[in-house]
Amino acid sequence: MAQLNHWARSGTPAPAAPLIKIRNGKYVTDRFGNAVGGVRTPAVQVPAATLTGLGNTGSNPLCFLLGTTTPLTAARLAKLYPNHAVYVLATERAAAQDERAGFLLPADEQQIDAAAAASEIGLPPPTG
Repeated sequence: MAQLNHWARSGTPAPAAPLIKIRNGKYVTDRFGNAVGGVRTPAVQVPAATLTGLGNTGSNPLCFLLGTTTPLTAARLAKLYPNHAVYVLATERAAAQDERAGFLLPADEQQIDAAAAASEIGLPPPTG
């Protein structure tokens, strides 16, 4: 919304992202099952889950828009992010890249960085 407002007031267009790729009527996906193209937020660039805009059949009309989230397995997460610092750094880099590109506001970047730091991704499983 901030970019749309800026565009309307200044005439400077909002940043553009590549279109989401579709082949044979289906989304082209990366190795994690996430769509290729569009604005690839840190949640897609540094995935902990497969995020789709499809498959949610709940009765609330918003369900249609929100799709489904399927967490990656613990084994896959451990391979991707051998420790918490690896996950946090990758997320911070992705958020900074999106902020520089104009897809995130600085406050959004800070919130994403804080959420990554507070996450349990890349932490050893609890024992006991």
